[in-house]
Amino acid sequence: MPKISAALKQALRQRAVRPVRLVEVDHPSGLFHAWNGIGQLEYDGKTWLGPGYIGAISGLRSTSTPQITSITAQLIVTPEAYEQLSDAVRGRAIKDWRGALNDQHQVVGTQLLGTYIMDTQTSSITDDGNYVVSITAQGGMHMIERANPQYYSPEALKAAYPSATGADLLHLMENKDDTWRAS
Repeated sequence: MPKISAALKQALRQRAVRPVRLVEVDHPSGLFHAWNGIGQLEYDGKTWLGPGYIGAISGLRSTSTPQITSITAQLIVTPEAYEQLSDAVRGRAIKDWRGALNDQHQVVGTQLLGTYIMDTQTSSITDDGNYVVSITAQGGMHMIERANPQYYSPEALKAAYPSATGADLLHLMENKDDTWRAS
């Protein structure tokens, strides 16, 4: 867990504060802000939506060793939003803050816990009728990227690379390991 920031430390010294969690999802269907309290929260020029929107965030943890952390964020959405969601989330960010809220319902200190890079998204409708979007994301060492596999038929390969030869022979390499030797 990162050390507490000076702003959050100062807020916690005040008497009437309670913890708050803020999550920002840079979804291709639109920027989404949620928090763990009741109702709407106005903070940082944005409207953060209360319960019912963050279903769960699992996998959050911190260690003192560098590592890649995988999280899954479950968001509960309206049926209309569910039908319009894009699933092209890969490479976009989820940000997660902790903070303090005073008696006037104002955020008085925050600290960024992590930025997670989205990888995949799945959607489902639960037995009780909730529309749930689950987004898997990785945090930590962002310089490591997962390969994006491409699959070509011989025809598509010829169309994409007309001067390349050997497209008709690619099927011979399917499901085979190839070892490159030094010459």
